[in-house]
Amino acid sequence: MSALHQGQWAESGEVVVEPFWGELCDTCCELPEYAHPQARPKLVTVPRGGSVTVVAMSATNVAGRANMMELADLNVGELMHNLRIRYKASPMEYYTYVGDILIVVNPMRPTPLADVEHMHAYAGTAFKDPALRPHIFAIAERAYTQLLETSAPQAVIISGESGAGKTYSTRHVLDFLAFRSRKAAAAGAADATDADPAIPRGSDSLSNLGAASEILEALGNSKTLRNHNSSRFGKFVKIYFSHTTPGVIQGAFIQTYLLEKSRIVDQDDGERNYHIFYLMLEYLDSEIRSELGLGPVESYAYLIGSTGANASSWRVQPDAAATPMEDAERWDDLLAAIGALGLDDVFADVWRVCAAILHLGNIEFEAPDHDTSSSTLCTITNPELVSHVARLLCVDEEALTKTLLTCKVVSESRSYSVDKAKANVDALAKSLYAKMFDKVVSAINDALGGGSGGLDSSRSRAWIGVLDIFGFESFQDHPDVKGVATTANTFEQLCINLTNERLQRYFYDELIPKQLEHYAAEGIDVDAIQYDDNAMAVDVLMEGKFSVLSLLDDATRTATSLPKYRADPSLGDNLWVQLVSEAHAPSKDNLKLTKRATEHDFLGWFADQLDDRASSSFCVHHFAGTVWYSARGCIDKNSDKVATDCIELMATSGTEWLAACYDTGRASAERASVARGFARQLRELVCPPAWKSAANVSGGELDAAANPLFVRCVKPICRRQPGKTHGWLEDHKVLDQLQSAGMYAVIQMRQAGYPTELDKAEFLDVYWELEEDVKVLMDLRSEDDQIHHLARLIASDPGVVLGDLRGMPPYQVGKTKVFMKGSMASAMASALRAVQDSKLTRMEAAAKHLKSLIRMSLVSSRLPELRETAAARFEYLRRKRAFIAQGLTPEQADEAIRREDEEAAAREEERYVRKHYAPLQNKVDEAQVPQLLDALHASANEEASPYYAAEIRERAAKLARVANAVQATLDAFREDVHNEGAKASAAAAVHKLRKRVKKEEVALRADADRREAEARAAAEAAHRAERFEPVVAELADVGVEAAIQLLSEFETAFAPVVEAGKIDVNALHDRRARLVRNLARAKAVFEAWSADIFSRKLEKKAAAWVKRLRVLLRREDDAMEADLVVVAKYSKVSQVRVKLDAAREAKLAKLAARREELLAAEEAKARAAAARASAAVRAEARRKRETERAARKLTRQRTRFLRKLRASATALNEAGLRVLYQNMPCEIRYRGPITFNFAKRDPSYDVRNDEMYIGLETPVGKHSYNSGAISGVKYFKCYPQHGVFVEPSKLYSIDPLAERGKPLEVGDKVWHADSRFLRTGYVLFVGMTHFSDGATLVGVRLDQDEALGNTDGTVDGLRYFDVEFARGMFFRADECYRIAPWDDSEAETIIADYCALHDIDIESESGYMSDTEVEEKLFEAEQEPAYADVDDEPQSGIVPSPSDIYQLPGSSSAAVMSAMGSTTFPQSPSEFALGSVGSETFSVGALGGIGGLNGSIDDLVLEGLGSFNSSTDDIKLNAA
Repeated sequence: MSALHQGQWAESGEVVVEPFWGELCDTCCELPEYAHPQARPKLVTVPRGGSVTVVAMSATNVAGRANMMELADLNVGELMHNLRIRYKASPMEYYTYVGDILIVVNPMRPTPLADVEHMHAYAGTAFKDPALRPHIFAIAERAYTQLLETSAPQAVIISGESGAGKTYSTRHVLDFLAFRSRKAAAAGAADATDADPAIPRGSDSLSNLGAASEILEALGNSKTLRNHNSSRFGKFVKIYFSHTTPGVIQGAFIQTYLLEKSRIVDQDDGERNYHIFYLMLEYLDSEIRSELGLGPVESYAYLIGSTGANASSWRVQPDAAATPMEDAERWDDLLAAIGALGLDDVFADVWRVCAAILHLGNIEFEAPDHDTSSSTLCTITNPELVSHVARLLCVDEEALTKTLLTCKVVSESRSYSVDKAKANVDALAKSLYAKMFDKVVSAINDALGGGSGGLDSSRSRAWIGVLDIFGFESFQDHPDVKGVATTANTFEQLCINLTNERLQRYFYDELIPKQLEHYAAEGIDVDAIQYDDNAMAVDVLMEGKFSVLSLLDDATRTATSLPKYRADPSLGDNLWVQLVSEAHAPSKDNLKLTKRATEHDFLGWFADQLDDRASSSFCVHHFAGTVWYSARGCIDKNSDKVATDCIELMATSGTEWLAACYDTGRASAERASVARGFARQLRELVCPPAWKSAANVSGGELDAAANPLFVRCVKPICRRQPGKTHGWLEDHKVLDQLQSAGMYAVIQMRQAGYPTELDKAEFLDVYWELEEDVKVLMDLRSEDDQIHHLARLIASDPGVVLGDLRGMPPYQVGKTKVFMKGSMASAMASALRAVQDSKLTRMEAAAKHLKSLIRMSLVSSRLPELRETAAARFEYLRRKRAFIAQGLTPEQADEAIRREDEEAAAREEERYVRKHYAPLQNKVDEAQVPQLLDALHASANEEASPYYAAEIRERAAKLARVANAVQATLDAFREDVHNEGAKASAAAAVHKLRKRVKKEEVALRADADRREAEARAAAEAAHRAERFEPVVAELADVGVEAAIQLLSEFETAFAPVVEAGKIDVNALHDRRARLVRNLARAKAVFEAWSADIFSRKLEKKAAAWVKRLRVLLRREDDAMEADLVVVAKYSKVSQVRVKLDAAREAKLAKLAARREELLAAEEAKARAAAARASAAVRAEARRKRETERAARKLTRQRTRFLRKLRASATALNEAGLRVLYQNMPCEIRYRGPITFNFAKRDPSYDVRNDEMYIGLETPVGKHSYNSGAISGVKYFKCYPQHGVFVEPSKLYSIDPLAERGKPLEVGDKVWHADSRFLRTGYVLFVGMTHFSDGATLVGVRLDQDEALGNTDGTVDGLRYFDVEFARGMFFRADECYRIAPWDDSEAETIIADYCALHDIDIESESGYMSDTEVEEKLFEAEQEPAYADVDDEPQSGIVPSPSDIYQLPGSSSAAVMSAMGSTTFPQSPSEFALGSVGSETFSVGALGGIGGLNGSIDDLVLEGLGSFNSSTDDIKLNAA
């Protein structure tokens, strides 16, 4: 019951209470303690004086208090009520004081209470100022002010469970201190000459600490089932302040505690590894990721969990709404923080180490082929990852490989088994991450300038420490009837709870003196406060040689040194529990905390040989409750040792800091246990000399703090729920955390003293009614006399029983307050209630008379309103009479009046719409947006450029959105046309739309002009190429320029003839000038045509000029011929030479013409032949493509079928399906075809039509069995002579899934497992018999024809069932198993569900590359030697004969049979050639891997699927 909601005393002397149970999340509603209605009754009736005590809440507590120490009665119910009403207030009040302790209930959403305005409000104010609400800034201001006043160190201790808001509270404290530091620096700017030179000017000294927090969150925070950003380590931040400039931050130092290293190698389902891995894989530069050899998140075993369940859940937060993780924002903050601290070089190493860790997690080990047990030696299957890791860590690859596979024992080297090798890799990965984390923290401290941060170096410096520590944790079920709880708490929870236990003791030591000081300040005489001290709980856990941690170290030393413990780690874990039970023998069966006399009272264990938990668990009675711890894995976690070989190898790393971390001297010094190191850290944190620690520590960090302040963070809900986040408060969740935070201890201490405190004025205001004669009270002049008078009325009443007051007065009057014991306050409240009830009776009579007077007054005040109503009524009656006078009935008159009123209202509404709404709508209509949108879409369709088309469509979409928004605004205005605000919004929207429309119209015209210009340019280019360029070429072909050149050279060439006057030189010059002039005029025409390319006139003119030039050139040729004749006549020799040359040229021309004719004929023949060949090639290519397409389709179908076969055995085994064969329960190792008829196969053959067989591994071997191989093809792995292939029809399923878990019933078919011979049959009887000795028997009618039975159902004259003799038999029910014939449909369903669960594609037609990837895994060449019986003959018709083996196309039957029958193979028995098709060679290897995890099919190359090239790991798909 969370809080008392209301209650009343019944006449029978009982109190009827309506409890308020609070909210429950969906998860909690299913818990047994809340699931049933009787667990949460609506009413509780409690008899007066019964065993259940119900105390009414004090009237002064109903409204709630900011400081819960001011509550009149401080108990659990009132504390919860106070938190609830403050949390649900508006605005939310999630900060509340309990004395000097601040409780922070996580608001579960961002709030404005942490802004700079609030920092200004709390800066410089007194602690718990009544004018200010409780706030985390008030705590920070208290620490800051006390530091300035005393120069003594201060501490703020922040604790709470995961998701309670510790990280944000820490940030707020640091942000406030940075704010105060800036103000102090600004105030001291005038004295800058005397300032500390270490203080940076003009900068925020603590901004770097904020950046450090971002980096540490990325490296040390993770997603858990409770919180998407859970800190998996503790930290203590010390902020140092300057001596010369008070209040200004000089530096900081961060100390971290207990990083959760186990999370690096594995996480629970639904959780994540540390944020840094996901940020690196998602957002790191692609070039760097490629250099580091990184892929997607889903490809790393350390990120998807041991079950693979986190392959997709890492993207979302752990809430029911599946909110995405904030990785993008976190990455931006991380980059900014790295830059702010200057850690770019450090993070270059971080990326390398993180990548190396991920690659380490993907290294796979396998045992030798002859033995697959986990205890045998192993090899690495993917050595390329070792090369990656060696490169990233800068170590020798060969040495790393040797280190991962072997270890040095004394002077010899021993190989690891698979399990040991994997454990060695995990240990190295955890060590690397821890070293890297420490390196980053060290680099951050260097950047923060806080020095070493050690206790000795801090004693002379002023500092404020902020401790962000993990809260109390317990993951266990409710105790069973024995009082024992099944638990998941291990070593991490023990360390976390020990930390909280130690801090709780420190909390007690700080709280009790303050309470006594409070009493002393009020003048109250209290000698001591009794409370449940937890000092012995702390001591039994970590102090002394018989403490739990010391015994864990003893067990660790023994377990790590003796071989039997190394062989079975659970023995070492049990040894720890054994040592605890021996050292604390009195703690036996102390499963509940009953007393606190000795250390043994805080431990508990039990002895029960039938309960495994007795040897592996024990309980500790913490201050927050009893917690059970499991010892499983604790020895390994405590030793946390990396192999010496690994340490020595890492010490040789080329990365300097990494080698220094693994320095052999330093490593040997650090090889102390985790428990011992953690205990040392705890003592360095808090260990007052008064505790007399065995470690002889003179004091811890917190002990140096003058006035520590406590902040308890509380998570209000179990899990985020959609719609139930803000303001949702689960009482049981909050109460559990308040107990873990020590708030119950505060209540206990308060109740041990005086739990009820009231101001004097408040006391008199509440209890003055106890004195019936007020005059007597008023005659007492002082408040103290009045208070004593009222209190004595109750304390001296002999009818009042005050109970055990522990030797203290029932009340005391202090200087400002009245202090009362709980029983005194309850008696005062009861007496006050009785007086008030008596007064209430008298007041009720007076109230009746008063009510009558009030009613009369109310009627008088309403007369004007009534008159107005009457006038309206008379007017209505007048109109109604008028309508009745017109012949209407009264009902029709009412209807007519209603219509008139509605019409009048409609007219008024229409008038207003026409005046205000219609003009705006008309403007929108005038804008013609739809037409403009159509024009834009048309313009986009006309665009040839995709860029311009996309731009226009985007503009159209924006215009449509604007238009829709404007229309929506207008519609809203139309609905509320009298709303001036809506009118203004509509007018503005219309104006915006019109501007947008005008802009788009201008842009549309510009687009049209641009397209027109582009079209014209394209047309001009086409026209130029079609019309202009040919004419220009024709002009060039005329040869005018060559003629001009010839005329220019003629005079020189024939100078003798010219000089002799045989040729007129002037005529030559005139002819040349005429050609030049006409050519120039022709070119001018062409230039004009080029400028106006579409001019038909210029085109014709240019063509005419070409013709004219041709004519001129012919004339010139004639003239030139004449000149040459003159030249020839002038010289006879020249004439003869000319004739000879002409004849030769004619002959050559004739020969050239003939040659050209022959070449043209040959070229025509060649073109015809090439055309025919090309057509034939195209036809053949089409045919080949069709053949290849069909082959690829068949390949995909077969590949999906093979994928399904690969998953079949795994799916059936994981479903727990076993089969009965020849009176033996057998494991399924393979399901699929076992023969491939190569003789009958063709490209269209479908392998899915082959007959299916079941490959079994029998518990008993026989000579007639095989080893999972047939005719050289290996289908699965098993022990020799234990494999057999069986037709499904001959098998029975043992304990079928459909009826699994049900008891045997009459009619079930069963198999008797303990019979020497096969006995199956149907159950005819189930139950107890007179001869069964209490065991359940089943009567079975046997199926076997042999006379194997021994009864007809009758024993000693009693008939239990009826069956023919020798067919009946009785068996014990626990020796029989229900069986059913093998059901292929059930198997198919199981396989389909398995494939769907593991995302295995067996249906879709897509994913060709996915099929290839599957083929690469299916067709891996098997490197193991053949089993001895690989050539065994088929047995019992189960194994096919050689005649049933199919023949590959292109190979002869003899070749196939020769290859299949041979016992000597070319390379290995796992691969041999079987013929070829063309140039493609096919190979058949051992079939493995399809059988799942228990048997592998390493190779299967079918005709039509291609061949496997073992050297390149490629799959070649062949058309054949």
